[in-house]
Amino acid sequence: MSGRETFWRPFCENVAMNEDDILREITTNKAWPESSAQLCIRARFKCEYCDLDFLESPVAYKQIQFDHIVPRRAKGPDSDENLAVVCRTCNMDWKSRWNPAEKAVSPGASRSELVAACRQRVRGQREKCAAEGARILDILSAAQLGIAADGASPRR
Repeated sequence: MSGRETFWRPFCENVAMNEDDILREITTNKAWPESSAQLCIRARFKCEYCDLDFLESPVAYKQIQFDHIVPRRAKGPDSDENLAVVCRTCNMDWKSRWNPAEKAVSPGASRSELVAACRQRVRGQREKCAAEGARILDILSAAQLGIAADGASPRR
């Protein structure tokens, strides 16, 4: 967590409740199904792939999604053990349909090994995205200086 004030995190860190009490409070108004609340508590309200703090802001809070670590299409079980709390970007853009069980780890891998493989995949995807963004910034900077991407002077 950064040093700046966050949306809900200070309240949550100062609450002296056990997980059962927290679960009861979260699900009291029926806005959260108990199973979803349990998964979020297990993940400490952070994306399990990139560590986005869902309680940092309303925008981050709206990013909460649930991912089948081993996709259902690959016969991944529909169980809490195969579900990860993730942000929309990790779920839809960076992990998507990728299956860690067939791509990165040995058969029979534990949940923590599968999540670690997903984290590594997301990290790699983020690095590719950052490199592409830097390339575009270089192109824009060169264009502002009047230099074409190939080093030649621009045509006028």
